Amino acid sequence: MHALDMILRAKNIGGPEAYRIGLVNEVVENNQLKSRAIELGLELAAQPPAAMREIMSIIIKGADVSQEESLRMERQAVLNTLGNTESQEGMMALWRSANLCLNKTEASREQNREIIAT
Repeated sequence: MHALDMILRAKNIGGPEAYRIGLVNEVVENNQLKSRAIELGLELAAQPPAAMREIMSIIIKGADVSQEESLRMERQAVLNTLGNTESQEGMMALWRSANLCLNKTEASREQNREIIAT
């Protein structure tokens, strides 16, 4: 609603106000703008292209369809990317990350047991 209000009334606001009302995700100083934009671009470019295409398609088309249709589109997107190399690499990275967390948790439990035993 804020964006609509701004458009209809030709209202200008600054970065902090845009952040406060949720219009932008972050605010940076002018001298950091180009480097931050490049960082974000590189971060997005590193994401799996097939998954990014599916996500963008759902976001763009999903605004104009029912919730049921939107959920169907999401399921189809998962099926479209399931089993491709990007998907497999992503699942392996998630599995390694989860294993690392579990191992840290187990190590902490073992350390606690040793402390309690002494």
